[in-house]
Amino acid sequence: MSADGLENGSSNVDLHVLDAKRSRHDSLDVISCEENNTNKDSVSAVLYRCMLIKILYESNSLLEYVTLQSAVLSIDSKASAKSIKYMTVYCSLVKACPAVSAVDYIYKSLRYRELIKRIFGNDQMLLFEGLLESAALDIFEETNDNTELFWSLKTGESLLLYFIKLVSRIWKENDNQFLLDYERTSLPIIKTCVLTQFTLVLRGIYERLPANEIGLVFLRLIGTFSVSDTFLTEFLEHISDSNEIIAEIFKKALQNTRSLMLTQKFWKCHSANEIPVSYYILKRLLSIKLSSGKRPIADLLVTTMIDEFLPSCRTTFCGREFSRLSYLGPFFEYNTAPCSPCRIDHFDIFIPYFSCDTLPSRRERELLYLPYREKLIIVGKELQQIMHVLLVNAASRTKTVDFIARILKENSNRRQMHREAQKSASDGFMLNFLNVMYGLSEKITLDKVNPLYIFHPNCKVDLRNETRMQFSEEELNQFASSLGKLLSFPFFFFL
Repeated sequence: MSADGLENGSSNVDLHVLDAKRSRHDSLDVISCEENNTNKDSVSAVLYRCMLIKILYESNSLLEYVTLQSAVLSIDSKASAKSIKYMTVYCSLVKACPAVSAVDYIYKSLRYRELIKRIFGNDQMLLFEGLLESAALDIFEETNDNTELFWSLKTGESLLLYFIKLVSRIWKENDNQFLLDYERTSLPIIKTCVLTQFTLVLRGIYERLPANEIGLVFLRLIGTFSVSDTFLTEFLEHISDSNEIIAEIFKKALQNTRSLMLTQKFWKCHSANEIPVSYYILKRLLSIKLSSGKRPIADLLVTTMIDEFLPSCRTTFCGREFSRLSYLGPFFEYNTAPCSPCRIDHFDIFIPYFSCDTLPSRRERELLYLPYREKLIIVGKELQQIMHVLLVNAASRTKTVDFIARILKENSNRRQMHREAQKSASDGFMLNFLNVMYGLSEKITLDKVNPLYIFHPNCKVDLRNETRMQFSEEELNQFASSLGKLLSFPFFFFL
């Protein structure tokens, strides 16, 4: 390689780097590496080179970039004396950068090389299409000998776990006390690259990994705690400036969580520890809090999915319809009490224990009921934590209060001694709801409760026709209007 060749930016390896300022949610910068009369590089070398180029290119260091281009792109980590000589000549020609020793830059480049080796380990690297868009397409064909480069990770689960492992290694490197400053500043760039590809995979950029299928795999990893809360938080921080991407990925995750809950039957589980994983998944997703204080998935549930969170009733069976159609309905339905008077299969719980002919003794009943009581306690705590997250989050608080008010309003006929059961929510739904309300109000002292709140104009539940404090309807309205002037809304925002 000659000095003229270096000055013109050409060599045996033709390198083309597109705009490095492309959005981080798009694919990574396109880097095309083609060698004359040689075979395709291994995927480890390709991804490794691309990452090095991206780090130095985004750091706006032309000298380091050219040094890397001329010396470090070879598979061999050693640079010949002739290459060092040519790089020294080129460094002296770059007016924007001072003439310095090329050996220093080779040393720094090798440090970068070792850093990336520690992060990516000895795993067989992935070949991302975004890194080789201009390469020959046959590299991705199944019949090609290089198929194992990208598809060595056979399943979507191993692919996602690979990204998670990379991020954990970056965290580990960040705690490395022997890391130099210029190496430490490159870690956020590497993490951004990894999280960008993780986002693209979840969005279904690869035909062999459709978004629906990879989304279910991601949900399973969350449910089995294979994904840490720290990783979920950093991932959401990475895509926090795009509500569309958050909705695209997590709306389907929330819908799949609800669908999974619909298939759960209380009577099929006889252990207190076997409560549906849907509770844990939903609680983890809603609890993710960013550095800005926002909970993006909780916001998503009550904004983009408002028609599912607060569905409109279209029949006269409003209580039953709302409990079945609302997003949180299946989570409240999970109980020992029958969810429908027409469904006999749910009574499998009661048949062995409530037969009048073979009624067990009191001592036996306590042993028989204990597993179900323990499970109901756990379910109640999970529901309480889910509702608490939605209430403490400022953006979702109002809609959550509306949800509570709708339950009370649509099931007001349960006060009647003789009611039509099909018009109201099931007993199990209301028992879980009552348990949640007791849990939320447990720490509220009576001195903080204004007994006149039910007459306030902003009260969510209308009880004016239930009690009038010996007022006529006209006097009651005048009294309520006077309360609105004397008391502020926050005292009555709940119900």
